[in-house]
Amino acid sequence: MRERGNAFPNDFRRDALAGDILTAYGAKSAEALDAGGRWRQSGRRMRAKRVMGKASFAKLEDSSGANSKFSCSKQTLGEAYGEFKGWMSAM
Repeated sequence: MRERGNAFPNDFRRDALAGDILTAYGAKSAEALDAGGRWRQSGRRMRAKRVMGKASFAKLEDSSGANSKFSCSKQTLGEAYGEFKGWMSAM
């Protein structure tokens, strides 16, 4: 990462905490979110990561204490999936 530029940029600006997002959008259906949802920026820390071949799962947390989980795959991320697999390699 250092060879490609700034490995630790600090220009990200959060506009919501995970707890706020959960309160505002948690009860909405996927269809309602697709129809009128808006993008939110929530800086979170990756607390756990499981890499399983071509798919991976991660648990995220922020200062609100709310946890979220996500999955990603080589099919959806393409070349970036290799980079994701290397993040937090000590875990």
